[in-house]
Amino acid sequence: MISLTLGLLLLTGIGTIYVGSNQTYRVQEQNARIQESGRYALEVLGRSLRQAGYWNMPAGSALPTAGTAITSAAPATTVTVQYDGAGASDCSGATPARITEVFDLNTNNLRCTASSVTSPLVSNVEDLQFLYGIDTTGDQSAEQYTAAPGNWNQVV
Repeated sequence: MISLTLGLLLLTGIGTIYVGSNQTYRVQEQNARIQESGRYALEVLGRSLRQAGYWNMPAGSALPTAGTAITSAAPATTVTVQYDGAGASDCSGATPARITEVFDLNTNNLRCTASSVTSPLVSNVEDLQFLYGIDTTGDQSAEQYTAAPGNWNQVV
């Protein structure tokens, strides 16, 4: 009777440890998935933002005047990025001559729309905010950050 009680007590302890470690594993796996999704979204956004305004110009030609490189709709949860598509593909996989990508947050889904195709990047996003670095002194370094720049020529 004593050994049966000790065995049952030992089995209960091992079961508790197993259930606890299993829950910890699931939480850590969910956190890893969230971080991986966030990194992917930031990589896609960052790649487009770094390309913003790039135009592969043949010698002797002028920059195109139509459109701006980056525009933002209020509230700053939507951003549109344009750049030359030479050798690049947009978030839909198309390869147009001029890439225009619109990143927005719609019902907790971060999406990218390009070439009339909307592609989900990350789901279950609670908030998305774009802040633009403003260079007020002309030294190519941001002195302040704002969600709605007054002068797009000062955005760095």
